[in-house]
Amino acid sequence: MSQKLFREFIALFKSWPVDATKSGRCLGEHLRKNFGQAFRKGELSENIDVAHWTKVLNDLKPIANNEYASKYPRFLSTASLALSKDQCKITISNQAMKYMYSE
Repeated sequence: MSQKLFREFIALFKSWPVDATKSGRCLGEHLRKNFGQAFRKGELSENIDVAHWTKVLNDLKPIANNEYASKYPRFLSTASLALSKDQCKITISNQAMKYMYSE
């Protein structure tokens, strides 16, 4: 069972990007780290909490497949701050955070 779960997570991670601008704070990075700790021996890992990791996988699949973005489309290209998606991404990058905290 853990072998199948391992393969499904690997497939999920292929479609889940790691944001290099938010190293240490990126959800994709965090998920890979926790997964790596649980599945230290890869497909041959034993004593895995299969129920927990199955739930995690089932919770992450709709997010990775953009099901909610398709189900609830955004009609505006900006949010309350009037920033675009790209501007928001720059604002929450590690480089911008360093700049804000140094001021």
